[in-house]
Amino acid sequence: MDHELLVKLMREAKNELDTLVSGLTAADRNALGTPDHWATKDMIAHLGVWQNRLVDEMDRLEGGDPLPDWGDLDATNLEIFEQNWHRSWDEVLADTNRFSEIAIQRTAALSDDVLNTQVSAGRTFARAILGNSFMHWIDHLMNWYLEHGDTVNAERLIQLEVRELETFDPSRAARGVAKYNLACFYAKTHQLEEAVQMLKEALKLRPDLEEWSREDSDLVNLRCLPDYEALYLSKKDK
Repeated sequence: MDHELLVKLMREAKNELDTLVSGLTAADRNALGTPDHWATKDMIAHLGVWQNRLVDEMDRLEGGDPLPDWGDLDATNLEIFEQNWHRSWDEVLADTNRFSEIAIQRTAALSDDVLNTQVSAGRTFARAILGNSFMHWIDHLMNWYLEHGDTVNAERLIQLEVRELETFDPSRAARGVAKYNLACFYAKTHQLEEAVQMLKEALKLRPDLEEWSREDSDLVNLRCLPDYEALYLSKKDK
C-alpha cells in the first residue's frame, strides 16, 4: 500500500477546505445551522470529529483490538452537531485543523499490516481512510459549493474525486463507484444527458448498484427520461 498516495489525498482534501475557508464571509463563519441544514461551522466540526475518530481506530488496530461500533450514523452525526453547535468558529476550526494533521501524520506511520487489515467485507483499513479523509471531505465541500450556487467549483471537486479514486483503486468496482458518483452530480445539476451516459457506464461496471439507482434521490431528475428507463428495459421485474 502506498502511504504517500493516501497522505497526498488527505492533504489534498485539507487544502480544499483551507481554500473554501479563505473565501468565507463573516456571515458564513457566524451562521448557525439546524440539524437538517448545517451551517459551514457544523460541516467543519463534523469533518474534524470523524478525523479524531479515525485516529481512535488507528490506535485500536495497532493494539490488536476490534474497531468501535459507532452505532447509527444519523444519530451519531446529530450528536456531533449538538455537541459543537454552541462552540465558536475559531474553536471548531482549530480542532479540525489539529485532528486532520494528527490523522495525516499517523497515516504516514501506519504499517502495511494495519493498512491492509480487512475491516469489513472487501474493505481494507486503507480504503476506510480514503473514504473518511478524502471522499467524505470532498463530498461535503462539493455540496457546500452547490448549495452556494458555485457549480464550477462543485464540478471541479467531483472530477477530482473521480480521478483520484480511479488512481487509488483502478478496479472495475471502484471505477463503477466513481462513475456512479459523477452520474449523481450531473443529475443534481441538470446535466441530464451526461448523467444518463455516466450511469450507463457505472451500471456496466457495477450491476449491483442497479437496485439502488432506481431509488437514489440524487437521480430523481432522470426518472422521466426515456433514456433512463431504457437502461432497465432488459431487466424489468418479471
